[in-house]
Amino acid sequence: MPDPCRITRQPPAPLVEVIGSDRAWAGPLSAVVGALAGGTTVLTLSPERRVVRVADRASWSEAGAGAAIAEAGGRSVAVGHAWQPFTIEGTSARALLERGIELDLDPRHFAVGDAAATLCARVPVLLFADGAEAYTLFVATSYADWLAGWLEIAAAAVRSPAASKSTDCLEHRS
Repeated sequence: MPDPCRITRQPPAPLVEVIGSDRAWAGPLSAVVGALAGGTTVLTLSPERRVVRVADRASWSEAGAGAAIAEAGGRSVAVGHAWQPFTIEGTSARALLERGIELDLDPRHFAVGDAAATLCARVPVLLFADGAEAYTLFVATSYADWLAGWLEIAAAAVRSPAASKSTDCLEHRS
């Protein structure tokens, strides 16, 4: 029987933070980042800051992304080393995340391709909906071990035949 909730700690992923003024984003910067992202998710962190989940760091560099962004009035910084990605997949992935995230993860409201900066078990995370039953959660590397433990406790509660709506797993301490 397949695991209804698979959690996998992934190697660091290529994330790029792009910073620009309101004027730059209203002008060419938004179009340049969109073109460079090539269909990947661009998450707005604030009016001046966006995080781009780059499919391939080499192609981003080869495309002259830094120069194009600078020409459009912004600057980019590789931040993948600061974020630990976890993939959460399976029929109970949403149920697991709903134990620690206060977003409405119903696919009608958080569809495939959507992303959000939010809290999971009171820890800041970036959440990406990768598929109908697949998510990637990015957490600051300093919180990664703690959140990994919390995810395992929450997954065990979700896997249990008597899984309840209890939020007991939110109280995990290291």
